[in-house]
Amino acid sequence: MPWTPVTCPRPSSFVPNMMLRYTDEMTLFQRFYNSFYFIAIRAINDFHLMPVFEDIAYKYVSKSSSVDTAIDKISLILTNTDPVIITPRPTMPNVVSVGCIHCETALPVPEEFEDFINGSGDEGFILFSLGSNVQSKYLPEEIKQRFIHVFSNLKQRVIWKYEGEIDHLSTNIKATKWMPQQDILGHSKIRLFITHGGLLSLQQAVYHAVPVIGIPLFSDQKVNMARVQQLQIGRTLDFANITVENLNYSINIILQDERYPVNMKKHSRILKDEMDEPAKRAVYWLEYVIRHSGGKHLKSYAERLNWFQYFLIDLLLFLVIGCFLIVTTIVLLFLFQTASSFKIFCLLPVGGKSHEHILLPVVEELLKNNHQVTCVWPHKFPKNIDNPNLKIITLEQAPLKDTSTLQNVFKLPSTNPLSFFASFTDLALVPCETFFKNKEVKLLRKLGVQFDIILVAGFMNEFVLTMSHSIANYSVLLSPNIILPWTPVTCPRPSSFVPNMMLRYTDKMTLFQRFYNSFYFIAIRAINDFHLMPTLENIVYKYVPEASSINAAINKISLIITNTDPVIISPRPTMPNVVSAGCIHCEKALPVPKEFEDFIDGSGDEGFILFSLGSNAQSKYLPEEIKQRFIHVFSNLKQRVIWKYEGEIDNLSTNIKATKWMPQQDILGHSKIRLFITQGGLLSLQQAVYHAVPVIGIPLFADQGVNMARVQQLHIGYTLDFNNITAEHLEYAVNKILQDEKYNTNMLKYSKILKEQMGEPAKRAVYWLEYVIRHSGAGHLKSRAEELSWFQYFLIDLLLLLVIPCFIMEFAEVSLAFLTTPTMGANKIDAADKAQHSLLPYEQQPNSHELGPQSFFWLHTKFSLQGLKT
Repeated sequence: MPWTPVTCPRPSSFVPNMMLRYTDEMTLFQRFYNSFYFIAIRAINDFHLMPVFEDIAYKYVSKSSSVDTAIDKISLILTNTDPVIITPRPTMPNVVSVGCIHCETALPVPEEFEDFINGSGDEGFILFSLGSNVQSKYLPEEIKQRFIHVFSNLKQRVIWKYEGEIDHLSTNIKATKWMPQQDILGHSKIRLFITHGGLLSLQQAVYHAVPVIGIPLFSDQKVNMARVQQLQIGRTLDFANITVENLNYSINIILQDERYPVNMKKHSRILKDEMDEPAKRAVYWLEYVIRHSGGKHLKSYAERLNWFQYFLIDLLLFLVIGCFLIVTTIVLLFLFQTASSFKIFCLLPVGGKSHEHILLPVVEELLKNNHQVTCVWPHKFPKNIDNPNLKIITLEQAPLKDTSTLQNVFKLPSTNPLSFFASFTDLALVPCETFFKNKEVKLLRKLGVQFDIILVAGFMNEFVLTMSHSIANYSVLLSPNIILPWTPVTCPRPSSFVPNMMLRYTDKMTLFQRFYNSFYFIAIRAINDFHLMPTLENIVYKYVPEASSINAAINKISLIITNTDPVIISPRPTMPNVVSAGCIHCEKALPVPKEFEDFIDGSGDEGFILFSLGSNAQSKYLPEEIKQRFIHVFSNLKQRVIWKYEGEIDNLSTNIKATKWMPQQDILGHSKIRLFITQGGLLSLQQAVYHAVPVIGIPLFADQGVNMARVQQLHIGYTLDFNNITAEHLEYAVNKILQDEKYNTNMLKYSKILKEQMGEPAKRAVYWLEYVIRHSGAGHLKSRAEELSWFQYFLIDLLLLLVIPCFIMEFAEVSLAFLTTPTMGANKIDAADKAQHSLLPYEQQPNSHELGPQSFFWLHTKFSLQGLKT
């Protein structure tokens, strides 16, 4: 509810207030009123409703906590949201939808109704009900007679839920005090449902594919019917202006215009297309909360931020005051100096082994579902898959001969993240050229649209999207991590608690950390938009002059699949068109090869340690002095050490095994493993948590710093700074993990959380790919926020609308103070007040002629108070 004080983004730029008749497509003034009502309703709740309720509660129960404090302790929120009536909006991991939980297959109607319905013949019948809170017998007499007049002249029969006695009705009208609404809505002869627009009734109507006419009266009924009209599955009548003519016109439009039943059937299919039953989902999550001690890992640190921290008001004030002081200083200095089976196209032109590990399980699952898959891979395909439905296009990229790039990896901890990010073009330039030069890719472009969907690995591969809509119907982005901070998609990423993946922050940040976090979000996006993407676009236009821009192509993406999880990735907002398939590469460990098993068995009860810096950082290029420190510490341990070392190394202690290759996941799943020393890459950490192995992380670049910050926050591992590794620090960290039981205990706890999923990630990813195709791009998952400019999204235009008049009035007031006599100042306040009230014409002020949402909200208090006393 808009007044519930929970931390879930509800941007008033595209999330309509449930008390207003708006959709997610709003004008400037509608967004102004929408924002105002969000604030006003929250204020009424906080300063009127809750204090009144608390006074009654404290009368019977001791003052143990306030209502707000109790709400803060809520573990989970189950909502009755659905992908049709409710517009797409952000959500959080601790908010779970169980929409349409009350909808079910219709049963045969009782005989008295069946006899009446059968008498309608081919014309069918209409159902008229105003719900449970509004009784038709209390309708004003003149409106009641208008309904009777119109119904009497229809060819269809009408079942009218009428709670009293009514005489002299036409034979085609049946008034009844009770009826099985859902069974009647599911009847084959129903043609129309006239309703008050309540959410539950509308969900039943969509479930059974019955077009509606809505007569909204209060609460969320108006916003529900605004959405119904937006989707063209029904029409709205204003209760205050119901006439015989407009009622008759609306009924005939619905009955005669084929688009209403067609659209309703389409959205009915969308509503029913769910992975599981809502009731079972609700019970699963209730049990989940109990199993995981309240499910605290689902709650973001944002719950503990003040409102001014959450909305970065303190940062804004800091910047404004800072700018003011700087400008003032400059001015003063200046003055002083001067005085089905689908065809899927999977693309990975740029990417290392970690990106392969994310895309490969999706490819394998698509093949299991009998889809035809074409893959573009940067080198030899990593698996030998014998399947006629798989076609592989290998890009002939020259192997890396210069080892300086690999050696420079160990210089990156001293490199500014922005400089590192700006160098990403070097990774993509050659693959981009190679991709568009490839003969098979050229042939695919000539053949035109031949794929149902294009799946692009989302790291520096955005350039391939420029040709996506010339060869495929829809496009989907598969991110190896979160939504990357430079990807221009509309998903709230508040820098007050969402750490930038290039920084070593968690969701708990100081003022200055939030400053740097905000700065890096802006700077990285700027480097992407004005350096990386234009450079790649120049290559694209060289080979495909007619191609769209990268940003335009990204805006056409139907869905984003991310590799997020509830442990390493801190809780953050998401959107309906962003789906998690986190830990898609994690799987049960297999027995390790004999050479490793023999070495591990020799460790006895002490167990062994695994040391690997991933695929991008090779241990053989470690600075010699750091390499010797590792060897020194490892040689003195009781545990054995398996070290992924890509070269030759001599004179190692017998407890150290250096190997160029190893089955990392199988080794992590071995019962004798005690510790994993890693670079902190997301995929390695997810495997470590999956197999419950505590870690020591040595972050080098990219997201490794933010990943290890999260690991330390959860007390499942320890971080070492690469630039300050000494034998003493390394030995201390290893002993701390091995001897402090909390790391094992916490890791077992979070491993259990990580594995607790409703389905396999690969199956979930494929389900959503098929979903996009089934529902023609799944446009209903995308918010209208996609169409907003950045200044509209962040309500900058609204802020200017509020600030500029105030500034003008203040300027006028100051000017008058200097230019007029004191006696002329008496009218200043009246003039300013009139100026404020004349901003909008009277006829444009909403709800000026009827009971406003605030009044309804106040009225609701009386009913709530009476219920609470009872």
